[in-house]
Amino acid sequence: MKSLASLSIAILVFCNAQSQNIPNGGFETWTLDQMSQINNPTGWVTNNHHTLGGAAVAPVTQSSVFHSGAYSVEAKTDTAFNPQTQMFDTMPGRLFTGIATQSTPPNPPIFIPGFAFTGHPDSLVGWYTYLPSNGDMAVIRAVTFKRNINGSRDTVADAFFTGNNQVNSFARFSVPFHYHSQQMPDTAYIEIMSSSPLSPQLGSTLKVDDIAFASGANGVDEIKAKDLYAYFSYENKKLNIYSTKNVIASIMVFDATGKVVLNQKCNLQIGLQQVQLQNENWLEQGFYNFKINTGETTINNKFVWRLYKISL
Repeated sequence: MKSLASLSIAILVFCNAQSQNIPNGGFETWTLDQMSQINNPTGWVTNNHHTLGGAAVAPVTQSSVFHSGAYSVEAKTDTAFNPQTQMFDTMPGRLFTGIATQSTPPNPPIFIPGFAFTGHPDSLVGWYTYLPSNGDMAVIRAVTFKRNINGSRDTVADAFFTGNNQVNSFARFSVPFHYHSQQMPDTAYIEIMSSSPLSPQLGSTLKVDDIAFASGANGVDEIKAKDLYAYFSYENKKLNIYSTKNVIASIMVFDATGKVVLNQKCNLQIGLQQVQLQNENWLEQGFYNFKINTGETTINNKFVWRLYKISL
C-alpha cells in the first residue's frame, strides 16, 4: 500500500508540473477585460472584443462544468460583429495564449500571441466536451518556435487536435508534437476554437480544461504502445508512420466530402518511417481523413492543409 501511495503521489506531482508549462491551463483565473467588460481567462486572448458590435452572447465564457478545479473555458460559435466586413458573421469562439493591448472602439486591439517557453514536449494533452452543430469540428493546436535576430521565426514543433464527435462528459485528448527542428524554442502558442474557421456552424460548443504539455509516461510512450500510429508532416507533405511489424499497408486519403483522393500501398518496416504520398496535385486547402490498413490493424486519423497561418 505504501508503494502504491508513493506512486500515486509521484504521478500527481508530475501532472501538476506539466500543467504549469501553459499559463492558466486549468482556466481557474479570470480577469475582467476592459474593452468587452467580460471576464477572460488570465493569460489568454479571446474574441470577446467582437461583442462591442452588439453580439448578444460572448463567444468565450467561464464555465462551472469542469474536469478539475472550479472552472473550465467554454467557446461557442455565435453571431458576432466582424470589424473587417462591418457585418454580423457566424464566428467560432476562439482563444489563444497571449495578451491584448487596450484600445478605444472601433479600433481593434493589438494582439501579442504566445508565451515564453523552452523544452521539447512529446504531446499536447487536455480534457474536453463538444456539442457540434451540422458536422462541425473543434480545433485545438499548439506551436513552439524560436525567434531569430532579424525578427523571423523558425517553427520547432506543432501539435494539432480536431474533434467532430459529440462528447457529453469530459474526455481526454492527446496528440503528439511533430518536430521540424531540434532547436530549443523560446516561445509557445496554444489556440482553441469551437468550429472550423472554414465553415463555422452556429451553436457548436466546446469546453476545455487542464490543457498541458506532456512527456514520458504521459506523452509519446502511450502513442508507441499501439501497433500502428501515423501523422501527417506539414514540412514535407509525407506521412510519418510508426509500426511494430514489417508489413504491407494500404493508405487511403479522403477529402472533406468523403471522396477518395489517394489510394496507394507501401512496405512498412519496424519503427518510425516517412512515406511519400503520390500525386500531390489533390492536396488543396481543407480537411482530410486518412486510413491505413495492414490486414491486421486499421487506423484512422486526420490532418488539415493550409487552413491559415499564425501571425506572430
